[in-house]
Formats: sequence, C-alpha cells, structure tokens
Amino acid sequence: MRTRRSGFTVIEMLIVMVLGAIILGVGTKSYARAENRRAVINARDAMILTAYRARSEAVRTGRMIYLDIDPEDGLVEIATSDSVLATLDADDYGARMVGNETTLCYTGRGYALPSCGDNLTADRPVGFIRGRDTARVVVLPLGQIRRSP
Repeated sequence: MRTRRSGFTVIEMLIVMVLGAIILGVGTKSYARAENRRAVINARDAMILTAYRARSEAVRTGRMIYLDIDPEDGLVEIATSDSVLATLDADDYGARMVGNETTLCYTGRGYALPSCGDNLTADRPVGFIRGRDTARVVVLPLGQIRRSP
C-alpha cells in the first residue's frame, strides 16, 4: 500500500503564482494612478497655501509682497523687493506646471495691485500635470487663488 505524501503539486503552485501575478498587476496599476492623482492635488494645494502665505505675510508686515508664478521653471516664489522668502517647486511633487507667468503684488491690506507685475486683468489658469492627471487653480485679478474643476 502506498502512503500519500502531503504537499502541493506543481500545477497547484503554478495556478497560485499566476493568480498572484494577476492580482499584483492590477494593484500596481491602481496604485500608480492614485499616486499620480495625489501628486497633482498636493502640488495644487501647496500653490494655494503659498499664495495664502504671501497674502498673510503682506498683511503681517505691512509691506509689498510679490508672488511670482513661473510655470516654465515650475516655481512659485514669495519675495520682497530685496529677498526671496519661500519657493515652491512643482518638481518636488513630481508634477509639471503649465500656464502663463504671473506676478501678484500683495499690499499691506492683503489685496493685489492690478498695476503691478504683468497687469493681470483677467483670470489666469495654472495647471499641474503628471501622467494623465491634472489639477488646476485660477489666479484672479485681485490676488485670490481658487481651485478649478
């Protein structure tokens, strides 16, 4: 009489490995999409917070504070007339910034002067792109920055 050996057959092991590979492939693809989406949202939110910081710094100090948005270099800078206070780099979020270069000049009262910088008289969209995902903000003439759908 033969005794039965415990364990798995080669076929059973191959089936488990194939199923594991399929599940891993689906999960990895979903994770990559989620990571891209989160990166552009984080970059957009960081830009909004940088603009809020520029405005609050102008009110706090009573001085003119410049918010320079430079999509070509992927930078958003907060500066005074003689120094840079903070810099946001879209590359830090793995995103690419698109739009037109814009400079806002916040007064000590917290609003932007229309005659400063590049004479912003209309809404300016700024976007962040990574893969197929995008997140946008709109820069308004008086210095407000809001999310765009």
